[in-house]
Order: sequence, then C-alpha cells, then structure tokens
Amino acid sequence: MTIVPGDTSEAEIADAIPAPVWRALLDAGTELKFAAGQLIHQAGDVDRSITVILAGQVRFRRIDENGEEMTIAAGGRFRTFGEIPFLTGKFRTLDAVAETTVRLTRIPFAKMQYLIDNNDDIRNWMMANLAHSLNRALERLDEKLRRTATQHVGQALVDRNVGGRVSLRPSDLALRLNFSRKTVNEALRELRERGWIATGYGTITVLDHEKLAEYARAIAPDG
Repeated sequence: MTIVPGDTSEAEIADAIPAPVWRALLDAGTELKFAAGQLIHQAGDVDRSITVILAGQVRFRRIDENGEEMTIAAGGRFRTFGEIPFLTGKFRTLDAVAETTVRLTRIPFAKMQYLIDNNDDIRNWMMANLAHSLNRALERLDEKLRRTATQHVGQALVDRNVGGRVSLRPSDLALRLNFSRKTVNEALRELRERGWIATGYGTITVLDHEKLAEYARAIAPDG
C-alpha cells in the first residue's frame, strides 16, 4: 500500500507516525493542496480540525500593529497542528501560510473526536504527540532562561543573516522574541558596542558573524 504519493517511504512515515495511526488519519481526513504563499488558515478562525502536513513547508506568522508580519514557527512533513483549538475550542492565534507548495490532510473535529474515543492507537499517539510538544516548549523556555536577552537577539540576527544584512526593525525583533522594544534596543546597543553589528534605518548589518554566533550559542552553566 502506498500511504503517501510521492517520494515518501513507509519507513519514513513509521519513524514519524505509527502506521495504523497514519492510515486512520488519512482515511478520516481530506487532502488539500496549497500553492506557495497561499493562506491555509487565518488568526481568529474558529476551526477545531487537526491537520497533518504531507509534503512541503508551512510557516506560522503573526501580524503586528503596524501590519508587519513575523514568523513565529515553521513545520514540514508529518508535523501536525491545531491541537490547542481542538482541545480547548479557542480560535486560531496565528496565520498558517504555505511557504512552499504544500499538501496536507485535514481531519474535521467530529471525525477526530470519534477516532480518539474509539481508537486506542489514535488516543495514545495524540497524548504522546502533545507530551513531545510540551517537552519542546519547556526546552525552549529553559534555553531562554539560561541565555541573556542580548544573546537571544544575537541568535535571531545570526538565523536571519543573509549577505551580512538583516532587514529587521527593533519592533520586529521584539515581537519575534517576545521582548520589549526597550530590551531589544539595549541588546542591539551592546552588540554594536562589541563591534559585531552596525545598525541603520530598518536594517542591521552583521559585521562579525563568527563571533556573534559563538556569543549567542553560549549557555550559562546550571546553578
């Protein structure tokens, strides 16, 4: 049986989602396709479906008060999303946008609830998936607590650095990192004083990528 058309092997699927779960999700879901740049769902949507990415890359973004967009997260093949609205009934908090051509399967709330109520494999997978997501979130929180705000700003610049210049405003960094603008401005000043960056109107130029990356990666020891 070919579970997913294309270049995905059954072994790859088994590593990500147990085969019985995968087949049940595909049987219950509807396959959809989105072109690069197309909106998959919008913040504020009331939609309790569960979605599994079959192919391509999905970007999750937030639009700030100035109409500027910031990428909050991204996910590729076998990534699921929609668990929080499914469990709580709350609306979507981020836009989901197709970064590339995307294929996904969307399982409506009623069908997903039926699967969880009547299929032990689905229920156990859902719980494990949520546990892994929580663990990743806690790891990111731990990392954030063990690094300074200046290091986080430096890492964001390293991640976005293209040809030495980053087209970002301090407000973009503040939204991306969930910091105040004052905190971001102070961090940029520190990095500028170290000689690793230069700032201009709407742009930040990385002058020493290697030193900035080394500084941003350093983790304070426990205790």
